Amino acid sequence: MDQPSPPLPPPRSENGPAQSFQVVKDTIFPSQVYLKELNTFREKLEKLESEFSKLQGALQAPPVKKDGPVHITLKDLLNVKLKKTNSSLRMDKGVS
Repeated sequence: MDQPSPPLPPPRSENGPAQSFQVVKDTIFPSQVYLKELNTFREKLEKLESEFSKLQGALQAPPVKKDGPVHITLKDLLNVKLKKTNSSLRMDKGVS
C-alpha cells in the first residue's frame, strides 16, 4: 500500500527563497508536516479534555455536607433489613 501523500504546499507567493526552501523541505521530509498536524491535534485534544472535565463537574450533584444532621426518610427506614437476633441473649443481658 502507498503512504498518503503530504498536503500540497500553498501557491507560491512573493516570499522568495524562504518559502521555496520550506516547500522543498516539506516535500523531502513529509514527517515534519505530519508532526505539526499531530501537535495541533494534541492541543485540540487537551482543550476538549479540559472542557469535558468542566462539564462533568457541572453535571455532578452538589457536594454532600459532612457536618450537620442526617435526614432519614420513611423510605430509608422501610428499606432497612433488621438482623435476626437470639432473643434469649437479650433477655439474659436485661436480667443481669
